[in-house]
This record gives sequence, structure tokens and C-alpha cells, in this order.
Amino acid sequence: MKRFFIPVIFLFSIVSFSQEIYSGEYNTKFYLFLGSYQGVDMKMLDTMHKTVQWINIDSANLNQVGILSPVDFIKTILSNQLYFQVNSIEQSPWTAQIKDNSFYINDLQNNFTKEIPIHINFNDPTIYLSFEDDNKNLKGSIKRISQEESNSLCSSEEIPLWKTTFTFNNRTYEGCTYIKNN
Repeated sequence: MKRFFIPVIFLFSIVSFSQEIYSGEYNTKFYLFLGSYQGVDMKMLDTMHKTVQWINIDSANLNQVGILSPVDFIKTILSNQLYFQVNSIEQSPWTAQIKDNSFYINDLQNNFTKEIPIHINFNDPTIYLSFEDDNKNLKGSIKRISQEESNSLCSSEEIPLWKTTFTFNNRTYEGCTYIKNN
């Protein structure tokens, strides 16, 4: 029984943390879901033209044709000049970005901005990715969350399915996470 149970959990975690790929009627264009909703529209990366678009998959007649693993998804995000934008869900305002193997934090309340080189880790299947700096002063993770949880945390028109939690200078931060383009 144990031999069956562990692979099923691993397979479920891979599927639940994978990112969906959609295609049109003739499979000539492929779109990667970027994990955000705005009404009935989904934020997509047009993989042919390398552009970010809001698309209603029903109106556009798109069908899911595959999924990317977390590692392949993150590599696709970074290779297409996209990045993670994290916005505070706390009372004290701050923002952060994860791009180009760096973590940028702008803490408005404590009046500091800092760029920190980071290492991205894909080894834990229970989260999407984790990151830390060489000195371990910064440690964090990005998790995929449900749309219901996002609705309760994030207060913008764009509803992201990502949440970032990180510790920096002995303080824990938590925020809604969007995928943005430069």
C-alpha cells in the first residue's frame, strides 16, 4: 500500500503545481496560462509572439493541450523577460520583484530598497519554488493558491493564483504574486 500511496501523492503534486498550455483550433499558436484571472479572462503568454494577453478561452475557442512542470514553467517565465511582482497584503506597504536571479524589495514603511542575489530551488514538490540568498538572510517561497484564497487576500482587478512568503531581516512578509512583463 505504501508503494502505491507515495507515487500518487507525487503525481498529484506535479499536476497541481504544473502550468497549463492552451492552443487554438489548428494548433498553430500556443498560450501559457500565467496564473491570473480578470473576470472571465485569463492572463496568457502567446509563446509565438512572446506577448502577454488577456484571453477568454471560451470566446477564443482554446483547449488545454498540455502542462509545463514547475521547473519548465519558471524557465519559460525567465527566458521570456517576465518576472514575479509581489504586492503587500499587510498593513505596512512594500513591494518585491523576483527576476534575473535577484530579489528586489522596496519597503515603503521602513524606507529601504534593496537588491539581493538569490538562488532558486525547485526540489520541494509541495511548493512552486523556493529561494534564498547566500547568507540565508532572505528565505522565501512562491505557492500556487486557490482562486477563493486569492479573492480573500488580493484586492485588485487581477486575481493571481500565487502567494509569496519570505523572511528578510528577521521579519516575515506575505504578498499576492503576479507575473508581469518588462
